[in-house]
Amino acid sequence: MKAGNFITGLLKKTELGFYKELKHYLSAEIIIKSVGLLTLPILTKLLSPDEFGVLKIYESLVLIFIIIASLGLPSAIKRKYYDYSPDFNSYSGSSINLIIAFNFFLFPIIFLFKKPVSEYLNFDEKIIIIAWISSFLMIFYRIYTDYLQAAKRSKEFTVLKVSQGLSLVFISLLWIYLLTDNRFYGKIYAELLINAIFLLILIPKIRSIYSFSFDLKKLADALKFSLPMIPALLSALVLSYFDQIIINDLKGSYQTGLYSVAYQIGMIVYMIQLSSAAAYQPYFFEAVSKNNIYEFQNLIKKYTKFIVFISISLVVFSQEIGKLFTDSKYYEGLVLIPVIVFSYILYYFYTLYANYYVYYKKTGIASLIIIFLAILNIVLNYIFIPKFGYFAAAYTTLFAYFLQFLLLWILVYKFVKNKDLILKIGIFYTDIFLFVISLILFFVLYFTDFNIVIELILKLSFVILSAYILFKNILFTNKNI
Repeated sequence: MKAGNFITGLLKKTELGFYKELKHYLSAEIIIKSVGLLTLPILTKLLSPDEFGVLKIYESLVLIFIIIASLGLPSAIKRKYYDYSPDFNSYSGSSINLIIAFNFFLFPIIFLFKKPVSEYLNFDEKIIIIAWISSFLMIFYRIYTDYLQAAKRSKEFTVLKVSQGLSLVFISLLWIYLLTDNRFYGKIYAELLINAIFLLILIPKIRSIYSFSFDLKKLADALKFSLPMIPALLSALVLSYFDQIIINDLKGSYQTGLYSVAYQIGMIVYMIQLSSAAAYQPYFFEAVSKNNIYEFQNLIKKYTKFIVFISISLVVFSQEIGKLFTDSKYYEGLVLIPVIVFSYILYYFYTLYANYYVYYKKTGIASLIIIFLAILNIVLNYIFIPKFGYFAAAYTTLFAYFLQFLLLWILVYKFVKNKDLILKIGIFYTDIFLFVISLILFFVLYFTDFNIVIELILKLSFVILSAYILFKNILFTNKNI
């Protein structure tokens, strides 16, 4: 049986209510990440760790600019769709018009401060300007893809995301190959070109959810939802990406490059999580609005096993996967992959409960916690990176993600009055236990001198055992897990 057919059959046997959407979102991420992994050996061969580090700092800057330049309004537009309001187009039109007007005001400020920012980040001023332009173009792509997720138009979302992702990968590689100096510019220029092309493609589609308006009441409602989220979104980026900027500032782009490659491999789990979040969020909102979380909880309980199994496999075989997809000059940082995967497992559980803050519009509370954790993470990075180098960044991020999940989970129990609507953490105990064992196994094997054949047998045996424990009830019985 082909692997794809096996996975499809397994998903069907779980009777996942969001299987149709999940299938499309997963397909998009699997295609893009597979191509990304297959081209990673080429990318790490063409780019030095210094160049790779600069490229990753640029990508972090683009993500920061998207949040600032959009005022967080894409999230407000998406949330408004769930209200099934007849004035949705007017609401989205007012929000889009504000984004455009705000960026006319923002550009001179960015131009004015490009020099000090570039000096801090240790790269050319023109990269700052390109990052802002590229991020502005991406806002409209984000608005439309968020709308497709909310409308459960997963097939159209997949076609759009795969087209954009593959175009960017192939044009970036070609441009990088053609350059003889500062090759990282190949990716930067390619992204700018692709974002411009896709904006032109999407303009007619965006018009279907847009009517020209500048309704102050609707804008006030949108900003009331979105503005408290901006600090939280920026702080979330700090937790995910700012450590690379700090490494670059304190230790240089070489260590940033080593860290970023390990991070890119570890983020495979994160990309799959994004697929599931896009699929299950509409079902979560429906479940809570109907005051019946049981069916949704059962679905998440089952799907979490897929997330955990992928994470276990990536942890146990992280060295083999890392060496398969990177050049030898990057091997030093591969030991961090399990730590990064652990961070994103915690982030996955955080996202399950973060939906409550969006549904109940408690974004202010979430923002305060995430801002605190972002500040804590920055402080810890500046304390420990000078002493321990880029290795410290992975562990400070892990600690921050643990606190993030713990604090937000506790607060969900505080503000959700109907406790029956809260996902029970106990349903994940077996999954968590197996994942922790996989981490222990990895570090035991890494720091001991085992025969390579015995080591591979132990790793494979544990992965097979984990698969049996996680999926035995799905594969061999008709009982609920």
